[in-house]
Amino acid sequence: MSAVFMEFKGISDSTPNEAWRLERVAGHHYSAAADFALEHLKGSGKCLVAGSPLFELYELAPRYEITYVDFREPPVNGFRFIQADACAIPLEDESFDALSSTCLICHIGLGRYGDPQRLAGDQVALKEFWRVLKPGAVAALMLGPVADINASQQVGSAHRVYTFEHARRIVEHAGFGIMTSAVWDTRGARWRRPDEPINIDPALFPDYLSMALRKD
Repeated sequence: MSAVFMEFKGISDSTPNEAWRLERVAGHHYSAAADFALEHLKGSGKCLVAGSPLFELYELAPRYEITYVDFREPPVNGFRFIQADACAIPLEDESFDALSSTCLICHIGLGRYGDPQRLAGDQVALKEFWRVLKPGAVAALMLGPVADINASQQVGSAHRVYTFEHARRIVEHAGFGIMTSAVWDTRGARWRRPDEPINIDPALFPDYLSMALRKD
């Protein structure tokens, strides 16, 4: 499956030295994503955390043996860390019981964090997630911004903005079944009701899409 994005020119956000999120911030979409992961990842065993804020690792640690993968090297100790591109994870097939990733998919392959630019990097990373999970494993992902727009958009090197339908297609194409989806309303700091329209202007107060996925 090829990715077709409308692209906004002249917008760039290269931030390889961006500060790491070490603590929760009330009402922030990262905190909402961590709550979503805790709600849906209730098992045990080994969990891969890919590119998420660091506080998410600590909150999942009582349940799982954590491996953290990121292209940058985080200021964190006490966890197994692998510095790698999420499009080429150097881990064996079917080696994890769960996976969590917050706002990595919308960035991967755009070069924002110093990672290699890669066409359809989001789709490649999703297939890598599927590969390293055991059959029956669950993944909790906040894919990134979502909007009621005509087509998904690439906002320079900053991020992708998905339509819900496009997001559904790429996760299913990677092999996942969708268990549930939820949209975080940034302006209202709450999860939107299923019947509410998603923000139609992704440049202002973007909404964020989370999905719980199963590898069947």
